[in-house]
Amino acid sequence: MLPPKTPLANAYYRLLQRLWRTGPASARALFQELDLSRTLGARLVDQMSGEGVVGPDPGTGELKILDNYGSVMGLHMGTRTVNAVLVNFTGDLLLTKDFPYPDAGTPLVTAIQGAVAQMEPFLRSATVPPLRGVAVSLPGIVDPYRLVMLESNPLRIFEPVPFKETLGRSLGRPLTVENDANCCCWGEAVIHRRQKLGNFLSILAEQRPISVGNREPDGLNLGVGFGLYLNGSVYHGSRFSAGEFKSVFKLDPREVNQFSLPDEVIARSYEDPEVGEAIARELSRNASLLVNILDLDRVFVSWPGVDQAPRIVEIMREEIQRNWSYDHPVDCPVELPTMGFLAPAYGAAGLHLESLYQTADGPAPYFPGKN
Repeated sequence: MLPPKTPLANAYYRLLQRLWRTGPASARALFQELDLSRTLGARLVDQMSGEGVVGPDPGTGELKILDNYGSVMGLHMGTRTVNAVLVNFTGDLLLTKDFPYPDAGTPLVTAIQGAVAQMEPFLRSATVPPLRGVAVSLPGIVDPYRLVMLESNPLRIFEPVPFKETLGRSLGRPLTVENDANCCCWGEAVIHRRQKLGNFLSILAEQRPISVGNREPDGLNLGVGFGLYLNGSVYHGSRFSAGEFKSVFKLDPREVNQFSLPDEVIARSYEDPEVGEAIARELSRNASLLVNILDLDRVFVSWPGVDQAPRIVEIMREEIQRNWSYDHPVDCPVELPTMGFLAPAYGAAGLHLESLYQTADGPAPYFPGKN
């Protein structure tokens, strides 16, 4: 594939993005739609075919992205578990694995390197295309343009971690990093790229050790983050902290969790349905204000308790409607994430693919030796 901002790159990526977003098409239709001359179009198709990224559909002869060209590894570095996926270049999920998060005190870069190493044996399968990128989902404030973890309460990181220097070169493969809730947005955008999702909110709730600042973890917390997908891209904010959540009802600064309830109550959210519902109600009242003010089209809610999840969706719908100013119903569906608990890991891989196929400036992978 052409590196970004090289000669012919704009036309190259426009053609590739068209195939990614809307599917196979004849060469003639592609050239007409993208206003490419036959000579230039044929030159680009020849290059893509030579690289193995594009080829004819055996049934129709139309050009398409070839799923066996390559794969992307998506890693979600949860504070208790590492979720790993392999996704091919057409967005299909090939493989999933889960690993325990490394021992407390393990540097984040070392933890990521360890997760990649644990996935290496599965890359040798004949059914897995060559690995052409690694994408990492992280809880905390992440600059995906410069590939820097700025800060993370869940991971107890309070100084920037520059991944280009500490990880990118050692991996030897293109690298992408992004906040975990934002990854959920990217994943839905990839899965539904041939539909119109509009503007939407992704809410990621996960069980995490209770910790803040330099305080040692004490019990379990429910960590929540928001991701906003607006006008065709994730909204990061001026300092990449868009989506960092704390309930407007929280008043006691001594409690570590993000809600108005005591820490010891929050710790029971997973096994106590009443506590889970109380948290869901408070979360939904916070989210409903955002949903209605921004006039969003959809909400995806990821919740750690599978049994509680359908009720959480119901509560979210109720609170969005309650917050609405008019008599008619709010037209904003609330759904569970398409990929379930794999949403952050799949979404990291999805962002990597989106960034490879983009034509405009946006989060781009780090290519060792090239950028």
